Amino acid sequence: MSGVDSSIRMLMDDMLETMYDAPGIGLAAVQVGVPLRVLVIDLQPDDPDAEPVACDHDGHHHHHPPTKREPQVFINPEILDPSEEQTVYQEGCLSVPEIYADVERPSRIRARWQDLWLRKDQQGAQALAQHFELFGVHCQGRSPTFLLDFPLTCVRDASIQNPGRY
Repeated sequence: MSGVDSSIRMLMDDMLETMYDAPGIGLAAVQVGVPLRVLVIDLQPDDPDAEPVACDHDGHHHHHPPTKREPQVFINPEILDPSEEQTVYQEGCLSVPEIYADVERPSRIRARWQDLWLRKDQQGAQALAQHFELFGVHCQGRSPTFLLDFPLTCVRDASIQNPGRY
């Protein structure tokens, strides 16, 4: 592949739409059948300035706390330095809806990825540690460890290369 073109941008937009509709907080391209190392994540922090969101699913009327949308895109993500300290998180996966388990993951990571213009970025992250590692597992063509140990049908190292400019 020769960079991030309009089809990749459309893929990322579609992935975000799919993730929000599910609802979820992250999605890897391989989860939607595209063998690329692309992640979209939105931790959707609380929005104290917004009104609660009315919801009426399963015949039960209630309200959800409002959240902000802060989507992030990660191309060719790599975890460089996971901390030895571990934290237990309850995880689910949009590939296998409504199945959750407690999973131990590094409390912090240092990660590297590329942005939409294939500029390299790197940072230490605590808030993203759990999610980056979970979706990174998908990018490597594996299912999360708390699920059945079946391989995802994808190409393991299908990276986007050769930066394109817009």
